[in-house]
Order: sequence, then structure tokens, then C-alpha cells
Amino acid sequence: REAIARAWSAHVRELARERRPLPPRREPAEFLRGFCHAHEGYAIRDGYISAASDSALQQLRALGANAVSLTPFTFMPTAQSTGPFPFSSGARAENDESVVHAALAAQRMGMSVMLKPHVWVGRSWPGEISFDSAADWKRFFAGYERWIRHYALLAEMEDIDFLCVGVELAKATVGHEADWIGIAQRLRTVYGGRLTYAANWGGEFEHVTFWKAFDYIGINCYYPLDTHPNADDAALRAGAMSIMKRIDAVSRRYHRPVLVTEVGFPSTPAPWRSPHDDSGATGAGREAQARCFDAYLRAVRGCPCVVGVYCWKWPSDMDERDHRDGFILSGTPAEAVISSWYSRGMAR
Repeated sequence: REAIARAWSAHVRELARERRPLPPRREPAEFLRGFCHAHEGYAIRDGYISAASDSALQQLRALGANAVSLTPFTFMPTAQSTGPFPFSSGARAENDESVVHAALAAQRMGMSVMLKPHVWVGRSWPGEISFDSAADWKRFFAGYERWIRHYALLAEMEDIDFLCVGVELAKATVGHEADWIGIAQRLRTVYGGRLTYAANWGGEFEHVTFWKAFDYIGINCYYPLDTHPNADDAALRAGAMSIMKRIDAVSRRYHRPVLVTEVGFPSTPAPWRSPHDDSGATGAGREAQARCFDAYLRAVRGCPCVVGVYCWKWPSDMDERDHRDGFILSGTPAEAVISSWYSRGMAR
């Protein structure tokens, strides 16, 4: 098995050296009204490969969605691990078979698909990945490129529209732009779809400089809408418009359209204050969650540089989901708010 893997890796590297970039596919014809479709439950009966996932995708289509993102994971034991990067292969994980199944199901329902592979870091998050030596950085990027190239090939074989090359790798992007530009250029020799990168809101999104190597600027957008614990709707809308000004400034600087690769608000009493933090989430916070999404999507409609939004999150299994997770949107007032905006096509 290891010999086959080495031979395959060598073959792919040879292809990358020999081939020119593939011709890009057409731009999407309409605003991408998306959801982050999350593999939940961690069993064959409730993950991406299940009938439950197919049913969840059908519900998204009925809500007016025309796009989904799918997220297979790799694992790093610490933020200072240099690899190798394992692939999800267990029957209960986001393995290739389950990702392909979910992608095909979404495509048959008329939805575009973004493949958004993610690094899970033990007791940390991707934004803390960092190394002290140039040698360790070199090993990290070599291993990461092998891992993401696998998904580029899978995306090409399955005609997946978008590949998100990385997610929230803040300390591994700012100051390391040349490495990412090289990765993007080489991926284009095996993948003809559209490339983006999901930058973390704030410092990474506003300071990274590699955007011209990608087709879309991507942002996982968790900027606070307001800091007041009792903010009214007018304040939330003003806060959302302020966020759009930040996004527009980056878009103008690099002359690229923007995909909000992730936006979420937990069901906390005041989710607008710390949208990334779901601690203290309860059912009592669902109305506040809905107010945040209404303000945010209203602001997006007035920001021409944003061409798509993916709301976090929609589980693959609607019955076995963890009810403690304050980001889940199914069966909540926020679902109705998002559907109201999406069903209108987010027309400006």
C-alpha cells in the first residue's frame, strides 16, 4: 500500500511538471446562496454517504440554496506538527467515498459544490500552526501540498466547482504568501475549477497578500456586529454594513470578488458580540441568532463584491444532531430568515 501511494504521488508530481494550467470553468451565473453542509453523527447511517445526508441536502434546496460546501478533515496532533497529513478513511469519517456521494447528490439537485478540506489541530486551531525553523516550514508545506493535491484531483474527477485550498491558517499564510502562490499555481495543473482560500476574519483576511493567485477572496466571517449586550436591529444592521466596508476594501485592493466561505451566529443571548463563540448557547438565543442573520444578509445584498455566502452550519443528519451545538440552523428561526433571503435570490 505504501509503495502504491509513493508511486501515485510521484506520478502526480510528474503531471504537475509537464502540464500547463487547465482552462478555467465558467463563472457561476448567479449569486451563490450556500450552506456549510457538515458531516455529523460519525456513523455510516448519518454521515455524508447516508440517506439522511441526501434528505438534508433536499431540505437545503427547498430553502432556496444553490450551493453547499463539504469538509473532509485531516488531523495534526499539535500546532507544531510537520506532517504527514492523514486522509479520512474510516467508514464513519469524511472519506473520499462519502464526500463524492454528497457532492454528486448536491449536483443532481442543481447545487454547486465547494470542497473545503480542513486541518483539525489537537487542543488548538489551524491559526496557531507555526514553526521556528525554515526546515520545519519546508516540511510542513511539502506535506500540506501533497494532502491538498489529493483533494484537487478528487475535485477535478468529480467536476466540483470550487476548491478551498486552506482554512484559517493565519500564522502559516501572512509572511508565507510565496508558498501559497506556488501551491495554487501547481494545483491549477491538475484542477480546472475555481480556487479560493478561507481566511480567518480580522488580521489574516486584511493582511494576507496572495489573493491575486486565487479566483476568489474567501473569508470565514465572524466579525462582531456590535458590542452592546442589548443591541437593537438598527445597530446590528449598521455593524453588518461596517463589515461589508472592510470586505469591499480588500476586494478593491486585489481586484477579486469575495466568497463568504463561512458565516455563523450561535444561539447565545447576544451572538452579535462574539459570533465565533457558542459557549452558553441555548434555545432561548435562537431569536437573537435569527436577527443577526437578517442583518448580515441584508448587508451582503448591498455589497456588490460579495458573490456568495455559505451559512454555518447544516448537519448531514437532522435527527442525530447534537442539540447543544448553538450553530445548527435546521429547525430554528434563523432557518426561516435565511430561506426568506435565499428564496428571493439575494437580488440586489
